[in-house]
Amino acid sequence: MVEKIAMDIGGTHMRVALVRGKKIVKKKIVDTPKTKTAFLNILCGLIDLYNSSKVVGIGIGIAGPVRNGKVFDGPNLPLKNFDMKKYIERKYKKRVEIANDVDCFALSELKLGSRKKNFIFIAFGTGIGGGIVRGGKLYVGNGYASEFGRMKLGSKKKSWEDEWTEVKKKIKREFGARTLISDLVKKRSRKGDVLLGDVSLVIGRGIAALVNKLDVRVVYIGGGVREAGSGFLRMINAVVKKELGSKVWRNVDVSWGSIKDGGLSGAGLLV
Repeated sequence: MVEKIAMDIGGTHMRVALVRGKKIVKKKIVDTPKTKTAFLNILCGLIDLYNSSKVVGIGIGIAGPVRNGKVFDGPNLPLKNFDMKKYIERKYKKRVEIANDVDCFALSELKLGSRKKNFIFIAFGTGIGGGIVRGGKLYVGNGYASEFGRMKLGSKKKSWEDEWTEVKKKIKREFGARTLISDLVKKRSRKGDVLLGDVSLVIGRGIAALVNKLDVRVVYIGGGVREAGSGFLRMINAVVKKELGSKVWRNVDVSWGSIKDGGLSGAGLLV
């Protein structure tokens, strides 16, 4: 059976998997290095874990704008205008395909999950990323089409990602740097509940703005927040409903992405 190497690279973690057919059979996660030299060393080390003569290609989803295998000003990554496709092809002599990481989430939802033909996918992690599917195909524009985090919100004209960063800093101050949103759900404390309200407000307001701007009716959410569960999803939907009004909201479906390890699965579909 055909084997591929899939990678999902974000500002906090790098994930690698061996994909056999469409199934992930092995995977590993490490922290994302902060310098280019360390990043490339770790990148190649992860590929080497699963590389063999059976591997026909390497698919990589990476945070930030990507075009023709070149990574532009990736947020929270030590790369700028770097031709990652050429770098890896020269080293490994295999087919290599590079895409935005959340485009890979969207691709896995399209091909392996809901298989709906029109939707947006939004991932919340170190930053905010997005993917757009129109007519059953990924829409990437010139590489910046789904950089939803750059969208301005509210009268202060802060970007959505600015607001996301601010609310994460609040969590860090109150509960520590490694506290996840899912941890706040489990803690069930008064301070935690207030912060969950703040987080759901940031997420919900942004989703409502995108629904209005793009006239989209199906929204999938992924990234670390997915682990917060159904109760937190209801909080997000309550904000979306308030922002859109009940009449519009009734026709909008906001739900968690259905594919576990969707970024890795989608990266595997690239090759």
